[in-house]
Amino acid sequence: FIVDVTMVLIQWFNVFVDSGDARRYGAFIQVPRAFRLLRLISAVRVFRLFRTCQTLMYRYIVVKDVLIAVNILVVFAVYFWVNHVIGCGWYAIGRMAPSDSGGGWLQTSFSLEGEDILYEDMGGVFLYLTSYHWSVAQTTLGGMELVASSSMERVVSIAMLVAGMLISSTIVSVLSAWMVGITFRDQARRAEIWKLVRFLRESGVDSAVALRVRQQIELRMKKRRRLTESDVPVIELLSSSLSGELRFQMYGAYIMSLPLFRLWVNLSSSVGKELCTNAASKQVVPSNHDLFVAGALGFEAYFLISGLIRYTQDPESSVVKQVKPFLVRPNTWMCEMALWTKWVHVGTAVTLAESEILVINAEAILNAVPKHRLIHEVTLEYSQLYHHRVVTARPPLHTWPTDLSVPEAEFPDIVSSMPLSMKATIGIEALQRAAPSWSNWSHPVGRNKLTSLKEQVVQGFCTVVLNGQGEPQRLVSVTVLRLERTDDRFLVQVGELEGQHVKACCKLPGLKQASGESPVRALDRLLSNKLDPFEGRVEVLASETEEDHHESFGIPTKYCRTVFLAALTDESELRLAGVRSRIGRDTAIGKKSWALAERSWGLGDFNAKKNDHPSPIGRDISPQDVFAVSTEDASYYYTWLTEAEMEVLRLAEHQKYISSVISSLEVVSRTASVFSRVTSVWGRAKASISGTDDDDVLW
Repeated sequence: FIVDVTMVLIQWFNVFVDSGDARRYGAFIQVPRAFRLLRLISAVRVFRLFRTCQTLMYRYIVVKDVLIAVNILVVFAVYFWVNHVIGCGWYAIGRMAPSDSGGGWLQTSFSLEGEDILYEDMGGVFLYLTSYHWSVAQTTLGGMELVASSSMERVVSIAMLVAGMLISSTIVSVLSAWMVGITFRDQARRAEIWKLVRFLRESGVDSAVALRVRQQIELRMKKRRRLTESDVPVIELLSSSLSGELRFQMYGAYIMSLPLFRLWVNLSSSVGKELCTNAASKQVVPSNHDLFVAGALGFEAYFLISGLIRYTQDPESSVVKQVKPFLVRPNTWMCEMALWTKWVHVGTAVTLAESEILVINAEAILNAVPKHRLIHEVTLEYSQLYHHRVVTARPPLHTWPTDLSVPEAEFPDIVSSMPLSMKATIGIEALQRAAPSWSNWSHPVGRNKLTSLKEQVVQGFCTVVLNGQGEPQRLVSVTVLRLERTDDRFLVQVGELEGQHVKACCKLPGLKQASGESPVRALDRLLSNKLDPFEGRVEVLASETEEDHHESFGIPTKYCRTVFLAALTDESELRLAGVRSRIGRDTAIGKKSWALAERSWGLGDFNAKKNDHPSPIGRDISPQDVFAVSTEDASYYYTWLTEAEMEVLRLAEHQKYISSVISSLEVVSRTASVFSRVTSVWGRAKASISGTDDDDVLW
């Protein structure tokens, strides 16, 4: 930049000097005219161009022989450019330099067809080529008919002869060294190939396989390999502090793409540097190379920086029915489970292109963790929860774990299962890190949201973490049950009574996961609480995880819904147990008209009021189609619907119909001393019917 600014100022100054108005300044202007020589500063930019070209060459040219050929061309280009500069200088000396002999080489003559012609009488092209010829002759120790005509020209000629000796010898040495290097390397490569061919022949390898082996090795030998730390041993001379800082600059961005390691770095920069120094290393894996194979013990985790990997599971080594290939793209972690468990690879990873991979050693991590109390506690809890998810990941509730992922083992999912104090510490630390740079919290309304979010985190209502990009993320986890009968209808919650307030809805039965609670334990709590009559009569067939993303409290919120698919076992036994043991009277109940006992022994008969809203599903939901289950805190209304009926009723425009159905019901008690009477929820109790809150959409 400084050179460019200097050049612009000099050009404007020369324009001013050459203008007619500048002549009135007389002799004062004659001195600054000498600054025109500073135009030579522009030659400095040529060296910058060469340096840029060299950087691009080493970045994009991977074949070493091609790189040497390009370097030879660059040497000649520099040589020609230097001769151009020298030739221009020689012409300037002949034109402007003072002479003690009355003239310079331009005033000399040469003979053409018996006639003497002065050089200065020739055209510009001829004079340029003559000067260039003289420069080449001087740098190659050659000769030409042009001779020096003044003392200054003699001095310049002598200097150029000495410089020419150095330049020519240097160029010859460089070219010779490159050519000799190519020859020696080619001979060494041929010797290695000959040794390989001999080995394959003596080992009795089939000719087709031997040809493929030779072709692959020849191809890899020709490619330029990227340098790793082992190729630069002088790095070991650095002090431990500077070495840690260097490695953190090299690996820190990749390390922190794993949220747990980002938490380490945020809590202690020294632990982060030690992680990069002792546990991390970079490998450059060529194409068609096995990164790991199925059945081998895993002691390392991998992060793909660049390249492409094919991960394959085979029925011989994995719990799959057929071969399952996956493409692993850059910025993907693999085999994290090897850091926290004794892991055996269940698939094979093969590079499809030359890949740059960051490798994390499990043993080195174990040595770094105990040096920080909070990091040690968090990592210990994280590893235990991760291990639990690995050993419990199996059908029907989950899919089998692979080297790429473990069901429900994402960082936010594991943090949400940690004890409340630890989860709150992680959440508050994440909010403190994100608050200064998060624009949604920079105004008063945003700061109020931040305060409310901190309260939710401390109370355990949600989980907040920093993702791999360092952005805050809120997580709300919900467990849902899809309980299906033999007639293809499934259980749907259509209302909730809490005190005197009724909330109409149309959703699957579910609840939010408590702090430190897994989805399986949340399902047990759901069956023993909100679905008490079904406990022990539900067969879980499978589970699936659904995610929904919204923005809440000014940050992205991930709603994670674990849906357990289940079937109802022995419906007749359920009816008899529900009626006789809870209500204590014999009531005739049809197959689709169930009235289940409630936990607080307060469920009786339903009475209905007239419904003024037409049914959008082609049939009316009668009181005999709805039953209730009560807990200590609330009562929940359920019915059985088909898939199509639920899709229609969950639309916003049909909430009034559901509200009218629920408001028309009243629960009548049997014994005043034991049961309480809940009269008409809509009229007599004057309850308000409200819509769903933000988190109700989860189930």
